[in-house]
Amino acid sequence: MIKQTMLSFKLKMSKEDITARSGLALYAEFLRAIGLKELPLILHGQFRPGNAGAGSKAVGFLKQCLRVLPEGKRIAHLSSDSALYQAEVINWCRRNKIRFTVAADQDRAVKQAMGGIAEGDWKPLRDKEGIVSDREVAETVHCMNATEEAFRLVVVRWQNLQRNLFKPETYGYHVIATDLEAEAEQVVWQYNSRAQMENYIKELKSGFGMEQMPSGDFNANALWFALGVMVYNTSIWQKLSLLPEGWHHKTIHTLRWALIEIPGKLISHGRSLILKLATTEEKFQLYLMMRHCCLEFT
Repeated sequence: MIKQTMLSFKLKMSKEDITARSGLALYAEFLRAIGLKELPLILHGQFRPGNAGAGSKAVGFLKQCLRVLPEGKRIAHLSSDSALYQAEVINWCRRNKIRFTVAADQDRAVKQAMGGIAEGDWKPLRDKEGIVSDREVAETVHCMNATEEAFRLVVVRWQNLQRNLFKPETYGYHVIATDLEAEAEQVVWQYNSRAQMENYIKELKSGFGMEQMPSGDFNANALWFALGVMVYNTSIWQKLSLLPEGWHHKTIHTLRWALIEIPGKLISHGRSLILKLATTEEKFQLYLMMRHCCLEFT
């Protein structure tokens, strides 16, 4: 018998007026932090007005994520863009022993800290295979006015090859705030791995009809969003439970094309219903395996 775990999805709504095409706010940045990074499930989300700030009420949302985690799971690491570069978020992570890598706003204080990096401290940035890139990396220490402790700033720079009147700087910069105890380039690797979240967002939006909301009514759109998330999670469960490992990373578009949109004919013969499929022997065996897995749940 295949062991199954049902994960609940909670929805929080706002009564603010929005247009039919706004209000889709999916906190995919938190998915990697939830401790189920091997499963691209959406454990918690919010449907909010389109004019809501990406980082508003972030700590409250993180607390909600903790409450919906499966038993035995914890948030080990938070990775986010600059929307969560907030003293409140950093303090909350420190108090709860949660590691973080968050893109830092390049405000005046951060630029001043970056200016203190000596030229000799910059090193070539290598990828995980050891290949040298066209970028350099260095680090310094920084503390925001409201943070309780200082944290590291890992800075990546590259030559600005298109300098102009408005961007005369010699280098372009990307800054990562973190408390990871790792080499600077390893922090960059860790942060860059969050880009996989964009693929999950794309899958939800383009694969399950979440590109735009169908109504001008906020509550109706919230329900549509909740249904889309539930169907998305169900499709992930189906891939993991019913299909071989080679199918686990295929998108819903591929599954529809390869498994669902198959020519067939349902006929009645000898008081029996027979489904004839125009497919290969290999695909037919796959359908039989899926059917066998489904029967194990009955």
